[in-house]
Amino acid sequence: MIGQGAGAVRSLEWAKGVRFEEHVTTWKPEHELAWTFHIGAQASRLILDEHLTVDSDYLRLEEGRYRIEPTADGGSDLILTTRYWIRTPMNGYAAWWGGVFLGDFHRNVLNIIKTRAEA
Repeated sequence: MIGQGAGAVRSLEWAKGVRFEEHVTTWKPEHELAWTFHIGAQASRLILDEHLTVDSDYLRLEEGRYRIEPTADGGSDLILTTRYWIRTPMNGYAAWWGGVFLGDFHRNVLNIIKTRAEA
């Protein structure tokens, strides 16, 4: 991460050489972190089908966000959300697959964070 607070930039590298940035828009330590996605065409093609890019007339990732919420038992939950819009001739089908893909992605990310935190 380069910088702190709103305006900081997180540089990410995933498997298969997928590289992109997240630009921090909300920074509330121990409460909330939000960002916008900056995914270039090359990373987009590696993430999705070559005919669909992440920032296009059909699909746009608007925002990612982590929130920590207290639980009734004195613990806390980490909540990850991704806000996006999709506009295709088959919106219902595409939205269903988007939910499956993001749900699986969120579970994987949160499991990694849980494993690291518990270690």
